[in-house]
Amino acid sequence: MLDYRIYTFLSVCKHMSFTKASEELNITQPAVSQHIKYLESFYDTKLFSFCGKKTEITKEGQMILNALTTMVHDSIHLKEAVSLEKGKRKQLSFGATLTIGEYVVPYHMKKIMEEFAAEDINIKIANTNELLESINDGSVDFAVVEGYFNKREYDCLTYSTEDFIGVASYKTGRLSLEELLNERIIIREKGSGTRAVFENILASHNLSVNDFRGSVIINNINAIKKMVSIGMGITFLYKRAVLEELERGELFEIDIKDAPFKYNFTFIWRKNSIYKDFYVKVFGMLKN
Repeated sequence: MLDYRIYTFLSVCKHMSFTKASEELNITQPAVSQHIKYLESFYDTKLFSFCGKKTEITKEGQMILNALTTMVHDSIHLKEAVSLEKGKRKQLSFGATLTIGEYVVPYHMKKIMEEFAAEDINIKIANTNELLESINDGSVDFAVVEGYFNKREYDCLTYSTEDFIGVASYKTGRLSLEELLNERIIIREKGSGTRAVFENILASHNLSVNDFRGSVIINNINAIKKMVSIGMGITFLYKRAVLEELERGELFEIDIKDAPFKYNFTFIWRKNSIYKDFYVKVFGMLKN
């Protein structure tokens, strides 16, 4: 069991507020301050700096945050491992983004289910930001994500490299990104890996989502594909997610001058976790 003051520190980091941390933990604000002072004394460094009412974590505090987040995650995993040794049923929990969860993971689950036949398997399908938070709080052990994450906080292995394409309900000539701006863009919500990748492509061409004629934001891939297929706009997504529609002629890949765009699906876990070997083993099962 980790020192309770660690959880106070993590709560302050989460909210960047001593007041909100005290409310979340149901302790007084002076108690929060006392816990932080204890940790600052223990690590012999300042954890936070203050500019007016704004709380900011220091460089040293960020280093400690990364390490303690991994410790909390591993502590939860360790508790589960001990329960297994005592004959209790263990749960394997991992996450995947919507694209990966629907179009990749189901085809590779047989090996996982055979290996962990005596365990409950919990798969969380969510956007990249939500999965990063779930890894941090220990509710999932690892995740396969698209998009971006802080490599100072997570160890990773490349699962695959995927084509990222534009699609429409009609065949197009060869177009630049700028020539698509008269279209309505149908895209995922902020926090999704697909949205982050698309915005990064636009930014590299000095463009943004706001430059399109209009936008529709929705957190469901199938709904996006359906809306595009009936001519409501265009979208950008991983080709893996739209292969069937392309083959049936329901959607058409946009021939973009600046393409091809290629991005990774990535298997990630907390950096420096003591369970690295286990995660690498599971990665091999999903990969094959």
